[in-house]
Amino acid sequence: MSRFTRHLFAVAAVVVLGQLALVSFPATTSDRAACDAVQRWASRYAHARPTLDDLVRVDPARRIAIFNAIGPDARADLWRTQLTRAAGHAGLTIERRHLLREGSHLATPALYSGDLAAKRAFDAFWQRADRHFRSAEDRRIWFELGGNMPTAEPSVLALRRWLPAFVAAAQSSPRCRCSVAAFNECPYPLICLVGPCQPLVFGCGRAGSERCDGLCSP
Repeated sequence: MSRFTRHLFAVAAVVVLGQLALVSFPATTSDRAACDAVQRWASRYAHARPTLDDLVRVDPARRIAIFNAIGPDARADLWRTQLTRAAGHAGLTIERRHLLREGSHLATPALYSGDLAAKRAFDAFWQRADRHFRSAEDRRIWFELGGNMPTAEPSVLALRRWLPAFVAAAQSSPRCRCSVAAFNECPYPLICLVGPCQPLVFGCGRAGSERCDGLCSP
């Protein structure tokens, strides 16, 4: 167990107890307080270098909060790891494997610092890559840190399996969970709409490089 993981477990109980204490307040006050609690919790890791395996141990809302708290180098490391692992998945076409590796090279610290040149380069790359990752399950590898590895064939059964949980998580979390500007980030038939949630600078959209400013909604 890494040092990061031990620290993660040590503070998780404190956060949960704090959130339980908020139940009696009105919804807007409770949501705001819950967001503040998660932000304070995530700020502990501002100088940490969590691994992808560390982050998948926590729920998506805290995962995104930590992603925003850490530095650009650590953000880039996480997405490079995810895309590189995906490229090694069995059953991929050569072209899809090549695109995953190319995407990992473009997931640079500059991209997660808001550098416009790095963003334009990734945008141009995505115009070529988008059509090769069309199933909902496959797109998770690009839009969700800790998401599934891509499949050799689109899986309708897999979509049905995780879609209800995706909707429930989005509706229960006061933090924004998707990027309104990102096309097809939410699983069909959901779309990303501006909602009553707290925006974050990074963590949504393609390779987590875009602003989180909406919720996946019917």
